[in-house]
Amino acid sequence: MKQHTIVCAANKMIFNVPHQEPVVLILCGVRHCDRLMRQAIDMIDPEVWKYRSISEEVQGFVNSYGTFFDRVEALEIATRMGQIKTKTHPTSELFSEDLY
Repeated sequence: MKQHTIVCAANKMIFNVPHQEPVVLILCGVRHCDRLMRQAIDMIDPEVWKYRSISEEVQGFVNSYGTFFDRVEALEIATRMGQIKTKTHPTSELFSEDLY
């Protein structure tokens, strides 16, 4: 069975636009809210922001197959795959600094 490794930071955002299914957007970057992620955020139409569901927004990571995992799930994967370089606090969640 092929193993999945954590490859980058990601934020999962939900937009509850009226009269359609919720829009799920995964924004990736080297670190959370880095320059790359902010550039992607800047591309979102300002009119769409009013439909953002902050209560459903999650910080996490994506793996080598593009699957999103929250910080707790990502820590389990990164630990199992030997990706943790130095563990920062809190110890129950993965942070970019833990990987490099």
